[in-house]
Amino acid sequence: MKFALSVLPTNLWERIFGIPPQTASRIRQAHLVFATPWVLPLALTLLIIAALWFAWCYYRDGTRPSWLVKTPLLALRLLAFLALMMMLAQPTLRLREEQRLRPSVAILVDTSQSMGLTDPRLPPAYAANEAQATALSPDEVRRLPRVARIQRLLEHNPLLKTLAKSYDLRLYAFASQAHALELPHDKNGTPTAFPLTLDRTGGDSTQIGTALHEVAQDLAGRPVAGLLVISDGENNQGEDPLTAAMDARALHTTVSTLGVGDPTKTKDIAVLSVLTDDNVRVHNVVNLYADLEQRGYAGKTVTVSLLRNGQPFQQQTVRLAPDDQKQEIVFTYVPDQPGRFVYTVRVPPQPGEITAANNARSAVQNVIQKPLKVLMVEERPRWEFRYLKNAILRDTSIQFACLLLSGDDVNSGGEGNIKISGFPSDERTLFDYDILILGDVPRSYFSDAQLQLIRRFVEDRGGSLLLIAGENHMPQEYVGTMLDPLMPATFSSSPNPVTTDDPFQWQLTPQGQESPIMRLDDDPTRNLQIWQSLPGMFWCEGAERVRPGAVVLAVNSARSNAYGPYPLALYQNFGAGKCYMDLADSTWRWRWRVGDRYFYRYWGQVIRFLTPRDLPGNQRFVQVATDRPGSSYRLGQQVSITVRLLDPYYHPVKVSSLAATIIGNNGVRQTIALQPSPNAPGLYTARYLPNLTGKYTISVTSPQNPNAKGTATFVVESLALELQKPELDEKMLKRIAAAGGGHYYRPNQLDDWLRSLKNRPLVVTSTRETELWDSPFFLALFIVPLTIEWLVRKRSGLL
Repeated sequence: MKFALSVLPTNLWERIFGIPPQTASRIRQAHLVFATPWVLPLALTLLIIAALWFAWCYYRDGTRPSWLVKTPLLALRLLAFLALMMMLAQPTLRLREEQRLRPSVAILVDTSQSMGLTDPRLPPAYAANEAQATALSPDEVRRLPRVARIQRLLEHNPLLKTLAKSYDLRLYAFASQAHALELPHDKNGTPTAFPLTLDRTGGDSTQIGTALHEVAQDLAGRPVAGLLVISDGENNQGEDPLTAAMDARALHTTVSTLGVGDPTKTKDIAVLSVLTDDNVRVHNVVNLYADLEQRGYAGKTVTVSLLRNGQPFQQQTVRLAPDDQKQEIVFTYVPDQPGRFVYTVRVPPQPGEITAANNARSAVQNVIQKPLKVLMVEERPRWEFRYLKNAILRDTSIQFACLLLSGDDVNSGGEGNIKISGFPSDERTLFDYDILILGDVPRSYFSDAQLQLIRRFVEDRGGSLLLIAGENHMPQEYVGTMLDPLMPATFSSSPNPVTTDDPFQWQLTPQGQESPIMRLDDDPTRNLQIWQSLPGMFWCEGAERVRPGAVVLAVNSARSNAYGPYPLALYQNFGAGKCYMDLADSTWRWRWRVGDRYFYRYWGQVIRFLTPRDLPGNQRFVQVATDRPGSSYRLGQQVSITVRLLDPYYHPVKVSSLAATIIGNNGVRQTIALQPSPNAPGLYTARYLPNLTGKYTISVTSPQNPNAKGTATFVVESLALELQKPELDEKMLKRIAAAGGGHYYRPNQLDDWLRSLKNRPLVVTSTRETELWDSPFFLALFIVPLTIEWLVRKRSGLL
């Protein structure tokens, strides 16, 4: 049973039931509801009986006082009785509220380094357009930095004041990330002047997509009338801005853009990347790959130099490719001495080049004296084993021990170039190897102690484990053993063969396309074509699912399970080492009609990838590493430092505190504290933010052994991403606006954008209930009438 309260004056029942004024303004409907309602005929019957009983009682009192007095007393008793009945029915006040949320409008202003540039060559039409929008002269527009012109544009135009009246106005500055800006207001709530400054910490890149994604998350759950991105449009890192704009559009948020800057093309040559192996061996052939990109110098011949520790080492004469086309250069050399070297690829500055800050890139490489030592164990001489064994033996710089359990040489030194009589049973012997290859070996061949030894070889010593699946034993027999956590995928304890009648290809994942392991040709397009043309396979071992953190390089193009295509090549880091798995045993088929070219290149790159960072002397017990390949960082990037402390038996060393010394190019020393990793004994981590470019050296000494020291080197460079293409990219801004369902505007069209906004407030309806049976109102409704009736009765002589 419920009763509407709309018949009562609004302010009356708000006061009676204690509803705050701010809540009362949002109430659209109110009802009084009884949790245990009386049946109406019964309630009326009880009221009639009570009225007759009270009247009979007053009738028995005689004729004094008169019925002019008794009748109000009778009414007071009935009112108290009615209040009691209502309290017994447990009344509840049910309110329906409606709250109208003003839609938000967000303006995202680019404050990256390119927005600090002036545009002295700004075309007349663009200068006139900005002059009209900012009330400046064209010459003043050309002299002011872009960010100052944006500030003038927003302050001169009444846009912000108009928006603040009807919308929830949000202002953001962005470069690598978006930051909400405080918008000053006067006492009337009208936006006033505000400063726009360049981002000095994260302004070395423009990430429009990342900014859109972050702002969309910030405004999630609110109605958004529109987003406006003000930028030069040069998106050079981060998330795809088109995808981010489409995601915003899917959430009913319109993304528009406004361009500020000079569209005139600039000239520049940039060394985009330098890629080489982090760790190599003395007298081994090493390739160093450098990517160049240029604009404005197509067809010109330049000298590209390779410097080692700052000294000229090699050089090539290169004819530059067409504009904006990546061009790869390969330097090949043979290290003749061990040590740590910084290799730098440099192109001399060219006439008219906008910046020379991106004409060089560096990478750090460790050259190790100790030859690579590999141990391989296989049960039978299957084709995969034969070809891989021969491929390793062809490299005379590798010390190779090979155990074939079913072969004649199992007890006579094995089949490698160094003798072995059986699988090592002690740490000293096994830990002398760098890579351990296990083929289709039965679990029964290893003791539990040897499996524990293999795990410590990877986890503590930092060695690498290569597992090659087979039809009989690997990997299903090792499920649940000490080797199970090392495998980058989970498997069933029974065989799960994936067989096909038609051959399947290895399909590279996005990570595989970027990995040097899967690079069969230096050209990315040609590389994919080669993988698609290689002879197919008919069998692989089916993994249940990939472990979190593992990297899948290639998958089965024909078969999959509930978690996706079956992986074929994958790896994961485990402790100080890594484990690589090949789940198909038919890579030998790649030799068909093409010889050794692709088979040897693939396995050679796998071996190089698995080569551990084996440092000489006591550095084996204090292992210092950084988190980026080549240890090359951009200015403003954090360096993640990892230190592993081991004792002479490769057991983790636990200490409460650990310090590292960092020495920069200028000789300045800094000491930073490393924190122990809670889930990895002996592992310590820290983050460091360099503030200058140059070469840095990290040095750590073991607290338990002053003779055990470890060092690492990293290079910090200023890539000048913001100066590589600082011109206004209207094409990109138009594509972003199209993807976001909005339009591209010029500075004098801000009013058009304002008119395009749709002011549709969000109406949020909610219902809340308040129990009233124990409220003071009903208690007073019961006590006050009885009190008044008792006082009148007393004064009338009825007591």
